[in-house]
Amino acid sequence: MWRRGRSLVELQAADLMKECQKNAIERGDLAPGDSVEKYLGFSVTDVSMVHRDKGTEHGVWFRLDDGRVIDAQGKECDPDRELYFADLGDVDPGDL
Repeated sequence: MWRRGRSLVELQAADLMKECQKNAIERGDLAPGDSVEKYLGFSVTDVSMVHRDKGTEHGVWFRLDDGRVIDAQGKECDPDRELYFADLGDVDPGDL
């Protein structure tokens, strides 16, 4: 749901985080009552950019305001900006 004052990055990140949560629950990595913030380790307001590609890898990486990069499973990744391509386009749920 769109809320006044939220950036396009936050809106996209919120949708992607929900998809990550759904996938984590299906894999048994997260209990149905647990929050996506608990699983990924950050909130949507911490996201400054979403990356879809890292070199030849396709997926989703969240770049946080503090410079860290977290993947769709909540694991910290190399923060080197040159490794990633930024994209606000559609993400294939299979990449999560």
